[in-house]
Amino acid sequence: MKKITLSVLLSSVLVLTLVALPVSSVAETKGKVFKWNWQTYASPATDMYKLLQEEFGRLSTMTNGRLNITLHPGNAIVPDPTIYDAIANGVLQGSVGTMAFLAGKDPGYATIMQTMTGLFTEMWELGYWYYNYGGFELVNEALAKIGCIQIALNASKAPFEPIMSNKSLAHPSDFKGLKIRSLPGPSTGILEALGAVVLAIPGAEIYTSLDTGIIDACEFVGFKENWDVALHEVTKYVLFPAPHFVCGMRATIVGLDAWNSLPDDLKAALRAAMLEYDLRDYFSAAGTQEIYAKKMRDYGLTIQSWTDEEWDEVNALGRSVAEKWKNKSPLAKKVIESQIAMLKELGRW
Repeated sequence: MKKITLSVLLSSVLVLTLVALPVSSVAETKGKVFKWNWQTYASPATDMYKLLQEEFGRLSTMTNGRLNITLHPGNAIVPDPTIYDAIANGVLQGSVGTMAFLAGKDPGYATIMQTMTGLFTEMWELGYWYYNYGGFELVNEALAKIGCIQIALNASKAPFEPIMSNKSLAHPSDFKGLKIRSLPGPSTGILEALGAVVLAIPGAEIYTSLDTGIIDACEFVGFKENWDVALHEVTKYVLFPAPHFVCGMRATIVGLDAWNSLPDDLKAALRAAMLEYDLRDYFSAAGTQEIYAKKMRDYGLTIQSWTDEEWDEVNALGRSVAEKWKNKSPLAKKVIESQIAMLKELGRW
């Protein structure tokens, strides 16, 4: 019989220990079922909602029923502007929505959600910043302070979001004196810099406000959503692309406590599911934008766009607005300076 050395014995014990630890860990969570509630601002009739609901069904299959997420529409459990408080407090476990709701806590959150006009002009720049230039780390350092974490970005609607108007917007100078609906955030800064008067009107009141002349124009969502709420009935012009929201995203945000309660395999499955959702939603939005832009043309609306020279002027104006926005908070400064540094490194600044 061969002599068993101390080193061989110790190696065997170490291997057995390393093998046993993950087995024990998996055994403890293997049978545990996680039932979560998420709320998004979308209604069940929207493509965004339907695709997200389908993805949660695949996630349940992928995890053998161990992670089940029930999706709720806007304002169903809590008022939409309080979604992130509800996530931090455990009333909800997650959301696909807008960080604009966090602007009251810190204007920097809105800067993350919506890139300042004149900075990122292509959606890939936003993705590169997040995945390759420390964006996720920067954002999650800030979100941790309110008990949340961003696990994915949904870069789908921003490039397809027009401005619908009763007045011609054929040139940037046409914004002077224009009464336009927009929510507080970076979009307000560039629209006001163009000379517009910005009014924060709830989405449900946009149609009536346009019809009665309270506002001349609005930014809302994408072509399809604007068509679905009949904004084409009370407008004459569509500006696309529009200067208020050139590049941005919706954020997939989860409560930190809920996220930390998941074993690693379910975290990986959730991230993978949200990445697939992001891609499907992006391609869906691109297609519906074409379809519903045609519907608006056929209805009689005039779709307008600006020349490259006009965009150069607007982007230069946007960069000056971004410089002012840096002073709104340390987070806004950190985000904007990080994005500018990336653009300089890429030779795009």
